[in-house]
Amino acid sequence: MRTFLVLVFICATTIMAEAQIDLQLDPITNQANQPVLVTHAGDGSGRIFVVERRGKIRIMDASGDLIFTPFLDVGFAGLGLITNGGSEQGLLGLAFHPDYQNNGRFFIHYNRTDGDSIISEWLVSEDPNVAYATSESIVLGPVDQPEPNHNGGAVAFGPDDGYLYISFGDGGSANDPHGPIGNGQNTTNLLGNILRVDIDSGVPYTIPADNPFVGMAGFEPEIFAYGFRNPWRISFDMGGSHRLYAADVGQDAREEVSIVESGLNYGWRCFEGTRDTSLACGAATVFEDPVAEYSQTASRCSVTGGYVYRGPSYPSLQGIYFFADYCSGDIWSLVETSPDNFSMNLELDAPFNVSAFGQDEAGEVYVCEYNQGNPSAMTSIYRLIDANQTPEPEIDVDPLSLAFGDQNEGTESATMTVTLSNVGTADLNFTSMAITSGDSDQFAFDPAPDTTPLGPASSRELGLKFTPTSQGAKTATLTIESDDADEGSVGIQLSGTGTEGQSSVSQWQLY
Repeated sequence: MRTFLVLVFICATTIMAEAQIDLQLDPITNQANQPVLVTHAGDGSGRIFVVERRGKIRIMDASGDLIFTPFLDVGFAGLGLITNGGSEQGLLGLAFHPDYQNNGRFFIHYNRTDGDSIISEWLVSEDPNVAYATSESIVLGPVDQPEPNHNGGAVAFGPDDGYLYISFGDGGSANDPHGPIGNGQNTTNLLGNILRVDIDSGVPYTIPADNPFVGMAGFEPEIFAYGFRNPWRISFDMGGSHRLYAADVGQDAREEVSIVESGLNYGWRCFEGTRDTSLACGAATVFEDPVAEYSQTASRCSVTGGYVYRGPSYPSLQGIYFFADYCSGDIWSLVETSPDNFSMNLELDAPFNVSAFGQDEAGEVYVCEYNQGNPSAMTSIYRLIDANQTPEPEIDVDPLSLAFGDQNEGTESATMTVTLSNVGTADLNFTSMAITSGDSDQFAFDPAPDTTPLGPASSRELGLKFTPTSQGAKTATLTIESDDADEGSVGIQLSGTGTEGQSSVSQWQLY
C-alpha cells in the first residue's frame, strides 16, 4: 500500500554494505552493438547469448568473442522483421523454454516494421549455435503501439510455474495520454501490464486458471499485474524467493523498482513511484508501493532493471539485486533488511550508459554498455565482481578409486568414469592428467581427457579403460594436477585383474 517505509532503512545499512562490497566491472567483451540483454539457454552448455536491439542474437565464446554468424538475425541485414527507427524499438527480449535442452524452443519480443509488438516462438536447428530462420510462430500480437516508446519488451519464464511472463509499457508519450485514464489503469487492453500465459497448452497459448483476473469484467485475462509505465526490465530471482522484480521507468520525477505479485496495481498513471501525479486515473484507490525509488536529477533519468546475484564466484553478493540508472551509470544494490523492507545503496558509478543487465547459467551478473549516439559503434559487456574477494578454484574428485574387476586377458576390457568438479569460485585449470606407476600400460583414457578450464559450479566426467594383456592383479595411479592452491595434485587409485582368456581355437580343431 502507499507508505514511505522503503527509504527509512537506507542510511542504516549503507555503511554495512560499503564495508562488505567493493563492486567493480570486469570487462568480458568489447564486441557488442547496442546490447539490451545478456542471457543463457539453461541447457548446460554455459553459452552466453547477447541480444542486440538492431536485431541480432549472438553467442559469446569462452574467450569473449562473439561468434560471427548470429544465432538469429531478425534485423535489416537478416530476416527484416523489425523496426529500430525509434530509440526504444527493435529486438527487445529473449527467453529460452525451461526444457530448451530437449525441445529447442525459444521466444523473442520485438517491434515489427510498423512498430507494433510481437511475441513469437522459434526453434533451434541441428546446429546448436544457429536457429531455424523459417521457424517463427506468432504467440501474441500484433499489439498496437500508438507511440515508438514505452514498449516494455521483456519475456521471462517463471521458475515455479513454467509460464511465460511478458512486459508491456503504456504505449508511450507523456502522461499516458491514450484514452481518458491512459493505458496503465486501463485493463481492457494489454498495454501497461505484465502478462502471464501458458505456452505449453493450447495454440498459441492458454490462460492459467489462477491468473488473477480470469472471468472478471473489464480485465484482459492475460494480465498478471498492471499499472506500469515502461517496465525496463523484469527478472526472476532464480534462487531463494523466486520473486519477480520490475524496474519501471519514470516520467520526470521518480524512478522505481517493484516486486511484482499477482493481481496488484502498481500505480501509473496515478502515481510515479510514491509521487501523486494528480492525473485522472479511474476508480482504483489501492496501489502497491515500489520497494525502492530515486529522484531524477540532471544526470539521472531512467532506471534499468537488473538481476539478483546467484553466482558461485562472490559469496558476498549472494541474494543482492543490482540495478542502475541508464543516463548516469549509477549502479545500486537492493537488499531486504527485514521482511518486505529494502535498502538501496549506491555501489558504483559506471562511466557509460547502462542499457541492461544479464545473467549466465551459473548466476553471475553482467552489465551492458550502450552507445545510442553511434548505433554502429561496438561497446562492452562487463561482469559484476567484488574486488574485496579473490575467487579461487577448488577441485573435487569422485570417486578416489576405481576397481575394474576381472577381465579376460587380451579379449576383454572395462570402462569406468570419475567426476571432476570445480566447487570453487574461479575457473579450475588443469596442468596435467597422467596414468603413472605400477601397471600403467594396462589402463588408458577413454576418450582422451578434456583439459580445458572447468568453470565454477561445473563438472565433467573423465573416462578410463582397463585392458589386461596378462594375468594377475594390476594397479596404477591416475594423477590430476591443477591450480587448486590447497590440493594441486590428486591421485586416483586404479585396480583390476587379468584372468585366463579363452583360446580362440577349440581343442578339437587341433587334430
